Amino acid sequence: MNPTLLYILAVVFAGVAIASGWLLFRYGTAKIKIRSRKALAYALVVVHWVAWFLDYTAIEETVALNINSPFGDKPLVTLLTILMLWFTICIGLLAVMYAFYQLPSVRNILKYVGVPLFVLDFVALSWHITAITGGEGGTVNTIRSIALTATYAMALVLCLSAWADTPRIKLSGRKTFKMFAWLLGALLVSWPAYLPKGIFGYVGPTRQLEEFNLHHRLLLYACAGIALVMFLVLRRRPQKVKHFALLYISLATLITFSLSYPITRYSTPDWMIRLPLHLCNTAMYIVPLCLLFRMKRLYYFTFLVNVLGSFFAMFMPNYDVDHFFTLRILIFWINHFIAAYMPLLMMALGEFERPKLRHFFYALTGFSGYYVLVLICNAWFSNYGNPDFFFINSDFIAEKLGVWAENVRDITFTFKISDLKFTLYPLYQLLFFLGYVLMTVGMWFLYEQLFTIGDSISDMGKRKEKIKLEHLALMSQLEGRSEEEPLFMESVNSLVLTHLTKRYGKSDVYAVHDANLEVHGGEIFGFLGPNGAGKSTIIKSIVGIQPITDGSIAVCGYDAERQPVQAKRQIGFVPDHYELYENLTGREYINYIADLYHVSREDRDTRIAHYVSLFMLQGAFDNPMKTYSHGMKQKIAIMAALVHNPRVWILDEPLTGLDPDSIFQVKECMKQHAAAGNIVFFSSHIIDVVERICDRIAIIRKGQILCTKTLAELEASGETLESFYMRNIEGQQTAQAVSVKPAVKGEAK
Repeated sequence: MNPTLLYILAVVFAGVAIASGWLLFRYGTAKIKIRSRKALAYALVVVHWVAWFLDYTAIEETVALNINSPFGDKPLVTLLTILMLWFTICIGLLAVMYAFYQLPSVRNILKYVGVPLFVLDFVALSWHITAITGGEGGTVNTIRSIALTATYAMALVLCLSAWADTPRIKLSGRKTFKMFAWLLGALLVSWPAYLPKGIFGYVGPTRQLEEFNLHHRLLLYACAGIALVMFLVLRRRPQKVKHFALLYISLATLITFSLSYPITRYSTPDWMIRLPLHLCNTAMYIVPLCLLFRMKRLYYFTFLVNVLGSFFAMFMPNYDVDHFFTLRILIFWINHFIAAYMPLLMMALGEFERPKLRHFFYALTGFSGYYVLVLICNAWFSNYGNPDFFFINSDFIAEKLGVWAENVRDITFTFKISDLKFTLYPLYQLLFFLGYVLMTVGMWFLYEQLFTIGDSISDMGKRKEKIKLEHLALMSQLEGRSEEEPLFMESVNSLVLTHLTKRYGKSDVYAVHDANLEVHGGEIFGFLGPNGAGKSTIIKSIVGIQPITDGSIAVCGYDAERQPVQAKRQIGFVPDHYELYENLTGREYINYIADLYHVSREDRDTRIAHYVSLFMLQGAFDNPMKTYSHGMKQKIAIMAALVHNPRVWILDEPLTGLDPDSIFQVKECMKQHAAAGNIVFFSSHIIDVVERICDRIAIIRKGQILCTKTLAELEASGETLESFYMRNIEGQQTAQAVSVKPAVKGEAK
């Protein structure tokens, strides 16, 4: 075709495209606009494929702007054409995807960059045709030239349609920044593999990229770093944006990869051995298919099988030593980056759920089918050349495993079908398959560990965010007061539980349900209930050992959840099963606890002397605690709880295992502490002790507080605490644990 006729055709194409586009988007209904835009996008994909992939692209052979350039000794024209083609592919793909994802930043790129770019493409159309087809003089390849012209016309209409969506001309500074950020990202992932060689040539000396040396390792680090940056950039974006970005990356790199696989590649007699059947090559097509059509089973195949293979390939590349900017090397790394990291990014960014065991078996089934396919292809196609799909025909892997593997590979089985000869390496290929399956199993367990680590990091992040929000809410409720002050000023002398609810994990049964309790300063409060009633659960919630499911706890006015440090400063706790640092002496341990609570030297010395005398520990206090009896250790635990003079002293079964003298001393200590205006809150099974020293009691069963009662009220009624306790417990024998499951229609309530 004569160039003059081509320009006339280009003008006609452009005129028809602009006119039809204007009529469509000016007068068409919303549904017609959407359908027409999508139809135009599909058509653009087809004509782009015709223009670029019918044959090899001439500009790919260019080195350093003027060597093998289709423009000869015109480096400036070569440079401008290379850059324009790069931008054109980038924005053309954005235009196609905009038909399905109307993202504002992409719309702005099409409006402000796409329209002038495609107008400029028409002006430089002869350059582009020469760069793609290599046509020289007065003729060019007719089919590819017409297709390229049609491509630019269709892309121009899609860009103009963005103006129809938002005809406003002015763009704010923030939107301008976002537009250029998106454009930069799109350009970085869509650069053609021939670009570095075409512009810079073979820079530097030959680089040894096959062996595991510095240059090779730097490439591996770069790939991991790029994937990490992509994750960090996208992780907080809306899911629609994540999906768009991942799909754009997969399609842009597929275009670059496909330039090496044009139709003419398969026009020779040995076309079969040129098919992209290597495991990592298949990932270039699998990844966009998974994103486009949500093909879950295919995704789990690439997630569990392709990723493993591509990492091995990156560590053991199968290219000869060559210059870094060689097309083959760059295509290799683009291909294997996509195969290795894109499935991981798709999982990390929430495109697909975590694989279950059935997905693992789907992947193994898919891999088995793939392996059989390449086994047949290798044996069959060897009649036409030297195919080596998945490296199971050559000794590429065997030589890396050692002499034994090469000896195993020497065992062959040959047979004929008609005139075709088939050669298999049965033992080697079987071991190869089983080895890869075992590595896939290992990959599965590695993923499980990574998921566990990821969950922990995610939980930490959520917890941190929750703490931040709770702190903001706390400061709002304090209304300008210091967070060191109690939130609930009305209960500064009380321990208050409000609708306290606790269940463990995803259990269907509440350990504690809707518990309400208020204990005041100066009280010794007894907490009674059978084993498993929820006493220890409530106590551990009060002291902050475990979080609560619902409700609130106020310790001397401090919210136990939102002011945890301040609340814990008010508490002294003696657990039912204590753990002491038994290599320390009693004095060292109590001083250590006093340091934690910032007790002054004067106060701690006074209190330590008092409790050592009260508990008669003078002869043993400076000995290692591992030499102490059970009762002596219990006394040390009580001293540790009291050394900071807490306003709330909580004891969980404190008298278990103590001798009568020790029990008397502990009871006296409890009375003294309450007489000073503090709260003593303890659980016990020894009802006689509770009856003699408590001011008030509560009874709990099956996670519910049944009642509270003062001992004075019991005494006035003439009923003993034991009979009152048994009457309440036995009266609730038929009570069921509170379940979080909804009642089933027709069940008794």
